[in-house]
Amino acid sequence: MSSIYSDPPFTRGGTLLAYGTATLDESSNPIEGGDIVGQIKVFRDENPTTGQVLSARLVYCLAVRVKQTGVANGQPATNVTAGTVVKLAAGSLSDLDGTAKAASTDTATIAGQVGVVDEYLTKTPLVNDVIWVVVKGPTSPIAVSSAITAGTALDVSSSAGSVAAANTPTLGESFLGVALANKGVGAGPVRTVVTNSAIA
Repeated sequence: MSSIYSDPPFTRGGTLLAYGTATLDESSNPIEGGDIVGQIKVFRDENPTTGQVLSARLVYCLAVRVKQTGVANGQPATNVTAGTVVKLAAGSLSDLDGTAKAASTDTATIAGQVGVVDEYLTKTPLVNDVIWVVVKGPTSPIAVSSAITAGTALDVSSSAGSVAAANTPTLGESFLGVALANKGVGAGPVRTVVTNSAIA
């Protein structure tokens, strides 16, 4: 396996800057993490706080820079919390644009340039920090309030930042993965295996 997949520079449940503020250069570009964003690292499917192993599957995480229009460096990102379904910025393999939403005009979501914010984050990340986004493997995205049955196909919902039962998931649409557990009525996380193959 290529070295790009090994030795992650920070753990799940945290951020590159430990929830701190990025240093900007003279052009207002963040300095820290330039050599890290865009890399995919592989983690065990375990809770980083308790050490509990949840499955024998691997979790593929993409290091992304938190970017949001209108939110200044070092300020909390809007609607980017643990388990949020997010999309990459247009033309980027490493910058977070914001929440994903099923819409005919949302090219990034339709193309599958989406993932799930690390469900173990303990705080809202700050703009220009670097976080993990799960792009393949087991995770727990936020789901809409409808009940979901284990084995149900999931896609990005019309409610920004969440998943819902897929009507007819097909390649090229926002199919995200499959529910691994039942979820009752009420918005909340649903254990899911992300099978989205658009990000490699």
